[in-house]
Amino acid sequence: MVFTVMLIFAFSSIITGELMAWEEWRIEAVDTGGFVGKYCSIATDADGVPHVSYYDETNQNLKYAMKSGSKWQIEIADDADQVGSYASIVVDGANMPHISYYDQSSYDLKYAKYENDEWGYQWPDNSGSVGAHTSITVDTSGHPHISYVDEGKLNLKYVSWDGSEWLSETVDDGLDVGRHNSIALDLGGSPHISYFGDESCGALKYAYRDQRGWHIAKIDSVPPPG
Repeated sequence: MVFTVMLIFAFSSIITGELMAWEEWRIEAVDTGGFVGKYCSIATDADGVPHVSYYDETNQNLKYAMKSGSKWQIEIADDADQVGSYASIVVDGANMPHISYYDQSSYDLKYAKYENDEWGYQWPDNSGSVGAHTSITVDTSGHPHISYVDEGKLNLKYVSWDGSEWLSETVDDGLDVGRHNSIALDLGGSPHISYFGDESCGALKYAYRDQRGWHIAKIDSVPPPG
């Protein structure tokens, strides 16, 4: 028995005027080449072009797709041993994609950037089993900022590129926190991260950093049973 899994892209446009209304959703098959599309992430560039990163589970590598006109351009972004899960993508001001993801072969956080017609790679954090559940954004200088999970210590970490080196720090060292995180930068360049934390009550947590350091709040939670 053969199972086919494909990456699907759906979008809608807006009608402008006195009233705004959504048109019907348009759905396209982006990639049908095997068991693909897991851990997908999407970003649009300054021209409104969609860029998608995703995991090819059949070949255990990272793939990337960009829509050019009416067609999708698909390529392997990284085909090293077992890479690409937990991928997250962002496009900088020069329309260049940046992708953070998990290197399953070495249990490290990995980062890819497309520049000068090729992909370049770095390992922002290789201190143990790190790099699952990544989320990436870039600042006004095009420098990446990544939130992710330290699977060994079960906490939330954050790493940023300052132009010469990667700076990594622990955001929340609570018990089993950090999964399903999402990162954004404010107008001042300070990071804000939402994430799942506190397995016992299933809490939504929020962290942000200012000049005094990290501040953590529990936004929503379910009381523990009993």
